[in-house]
Order: sequence, then C-alpha cells, then structure tokens
Amino acid sequence: MYISLHKNISIFAKIDLKTKTPSKKHFMIKSVIIYQFLFNLTIEMSRGNMAQMKEEMLNHLKYLCESLETRRVGMHGNLKASNYLKKVYEAMGLKVMLQEVPCKSWSSSIEELTIGRKKLIGAANCFSPSCDITAPFVPLCNLKELEKADLSKKIAVFYGELSSKELVLQEASYQPERDKKIKELLEEKQPAGIIAIYPYFGRNIRVIEEDIGIPSFTVPPETGLILLENLGKNIHMKIESKKTDSVSYNVIARKDNSSQKRIIFVAHYDTKIDTPGAMDNATGTVALLTLASLLLQVELDCNLEFASVTAHEYRTGVHGSEAHVEKIAESSEENLLVINIDGVGQKLGTNSICVGGGSKELKKELEKIVEKYPGIIWVPLWYESDHSPYLWKEIPVVALDSMGIKSLHHHESDSLIWISLQKIEEIVSVVKEIVLAIHDKNSAWMRASKKVS
Repeated sequence: MYISLHKNISIFAKIDLKTKTPSKKHFMIKSVIIYQFLFNLTIEMSRGNMAQMKEEMLNHLKYLCESLETRRVGMHGNLKASNYLKKVYEAMGLKVMLQEVPCKSWSSSIEELTIGRKKLIGAANCFSPSCDITAPFVPLCNLKELEKADLSKKIAVFYGELSSKELVLQEASYQPERDKKIKELLEEKQPAGIIAIYPYFGRNIRVIEEDIGIPSFTVPPETGLILLENLGKNIHMKIESKKTDSVSYNVIARKDNSSQKRIIFVAHYDTKIDTPGAMDNATGTVALLTLASLLLQVELDCNLEFASVTAHEYRTGVHGSEAHVEKIAESSEENLLVINIDGVGQKLGTNSICVGGGSKELKKELEKIVEKYPGIIWVPLWYESDHSPYLWKEIPVVALDSMGIKSLHHHESDSLIWISLQKIEEIVSVVKEIVLAIHDKNSAWMRASKKVS
C-alpha cells in the first residue's frame, strides 16, 4: 500500500513540475491515478481487515481450546470462558448480561471395573453416583430385550442398538422418543448398574452423561467382547465420585438500535468431558464474536442479541438455551429469527444450513443468499442443538453445522488442527448477508403460517 502511494505521489509531482497550468489531459490523468490509488487503498485495507479478523479468530480459538483445561459446566474453566466472552463483548461496546444457569459439578477419584481378577478398560459416565457393587450382568441389545429383562440386583449391559449413540435420558426439547422409553424402563426396572459398550474402536465416548441416579460405565468394543465371553460371571463395579451444586452463565450481549424487534444469535461454549471442544463448539462461539464485531458497524432496523449459552452438553438443570428462551419471553420485542451456530468450520468438512418455522418468503431469501456460497449445502432440519427451544416457541430458526469427520464430536481429538479459519469466515459472511437481507422485515413476513409440529 505504501509503495503504491509513493509511486502515485511521484507521478503527481512530475505532472505539476512540467506545467503550472495543468491541461484537461493532465486533469484526466490525475483523476485516473487518484481513482486507481483509492481502489488499491480499499483493496489493501480490506485485506488488512480480513487478516486482522482471522488473527482475532485464531486468538479466541487458542484461548478457548488451549488455555483452558475444560469448558465443562461446573468446572473452573467454564467460568473462565464466560468471563472471557463477557470481556470481549464489553470491549466492543456492547451491553452484556450474565444469566445464571444452575448446574452440577462432578468429579471422580476411583473408577474400577473387573470381572474375576481381570481389570477391564472403561470410564465411569459423567454424573454417575458412587458405588461398590458385585453383581451378575444381563446383556441387552434393543428395546424389546430391555422391556422383557429382569434387572433387579443386576447390571444391565447395553450393546448394539441400545448403545449405538449417546443417550438423552433427561427431558429436553430434542429428546428422542426412543430415549424417553429407555429412561422409563430404567426407572421401572432399577438395575444395580449399567455398562454401555460404545460401538467404535479408538473412542470411548461416554454413552450416558446425565444424572439418572444409576451407577454406570462406558467401555470400548474390546471390553464388551470380554464381557459377553464371560456371561454368567459377576462384575465388580466401583466408583468414587463427588457431585455438588454449581452455577454456569449464559453471556448475553446486545446491540440496541431503538427497535421493537430483534435477531438472536446463539452458540454454546461449553464442552463435554475430555475434549478441547474446537469444532464443538469453539468455532460457533468465535463466529458469534466475529459477527458482533462486524455488525456493530452496520445501521440496522432491528436490535441484535448475541447469546453465548452454556449447559448444552450436560443438562443437570436446564439447558442454557432453555433458560434464555424463558428470559426473552419477558420482553415485548418481536423475535424475527434465531440463528444457531454449532459445529462449523471443519477443515475436512462441509458447512451446512437448514431452516425451521420460517415462511416461504424467508426460505426463498435464504436460498438466494446461500446460492452465492458453493461451500455451504442445505440439509434437512435437525433438532439436537440449541435452536430447538426457540423453534418450539414458534420463532423461526436457522441452524448452521458441518458434515465431516463425525468422530470429532465429543472426542479428545477435537482440537484446532482440524479447524479452518476460512470455513468459519464463510459462515460469518453468509450470516451477515442474511441479517442485511431481513433486518427490515417483520415477524409476519418471517414466520410460517402453520405452527411447528
């Protein structure tokens, strides 16, 4: 930029020295040079701003994923994360409110699982109560077997369909019917303990990570094979854990534009146990910070609310998004749209978008915008994230995610090496365009005519 500036000034000087009264030709040359200079200056400034934006995104990601040991609710790192987000929003000049979300803190000092004298590999599920039990076990692979099983004073071993994915056993806005039924059967049959066999090699994601009052372990396939080969023997399960009442915070930042309507941006910042949580969901959290910074500079016909929510991964009270839904119900503002960003920015992934509860006009507008971004694909509406509580209140939602390496979710490998700043920037750019396209609309234009089923 400075080289081109020096070059253009030199040309001006030469022209002025040749003639004291510049001709029309000289004037036209000057005009072209000035235009070219301003154009080059704009490009250089744009590049500089983009480079600065990426540097800020990277700094935020490094703090959230590398400086903090964990962002799990009830842990000190979670509180540090909320304080960090508060300071970043405040530095932008936004009004910030911390919304308290009750939660539980959990830790374990002993996790032992044995059959005979053989020690088995496994991990106590988060929020499992303490136990020291020896009991026979019953292997169960589906709901039919669970319905028929006698589990009194026995350990239920889930495999196959029953442990094919993480169970949502606490009531939530996106709790699958299958998981509700499993919870009902466990309450009815009251097994002495539960062991879930996770069906993937190289991963030991805890299948049950909620406070259901039953001691439980998750084990890898190799351990599961040992168990099924020793049917008829007793299992010894010992857990010493501590669970205490704690608190986490939604960080709510606002840009007020003297309007009676608003757009809400949501991203959870908490993590599961044993993961840096880069893709899930530091990328979404950083996208919100970046959007806040960019949209502060734009005059809009609606207010903006940035909700960095907590208690998404563990629901020991309410999800942070559920608490935020209750909070916004106290206001008379029209809620135009909720934009949830959860799990975007994989280097080896494809960013995706879906919409729920919106009008045909909204969908057409979104399709027109997304068409400009070949790296983003449309997917069917899904519910396992923080947009669902808003959707059930009949607020239109847009959810952004990514399709890629599925095994990164909730895993210790979910680190920054798998994250693309360019793909986060892609999400930020498309969301900004969406905001610019709809900020002057009203809720009647935004919402579907029928209620969400």
